[in-house]
Amino acid sequence: MVDKKSVRELFKAIEEQFNIELVEVDKYKEVVSRRRNKADLIENSVSKQDFELIQEYLEIENEASSIEMEEAFVKGFSTAYQLLIDSLQ
Repeated sequence: MVDKKSVRELFKAIEEQFNIELVEVDKYKEVVSRRRNKADLIENSVSKQDFELIQEYLEIENEASSIEMEEAFVKGFSTAYQLLIDSLQ
């Protein structure tokens, strides 16, 4: 069985490097630019209070997505590790 704490630490190390590399990807830059433009449109279309509520909701969505990615990584890594161990026996 894989130590999930170690796998989570591995995920965080990989995620940090991935994020550094991601910001250099042209496709990502283009999407971020579109997102910024839409955020500006929304901010100018709703009240300050509504915009803050929308931002808070999106932050919660991002947090949930981050948790889902970490859990998927841990599950996938653990499964792959177990398959490797099983194939060596």
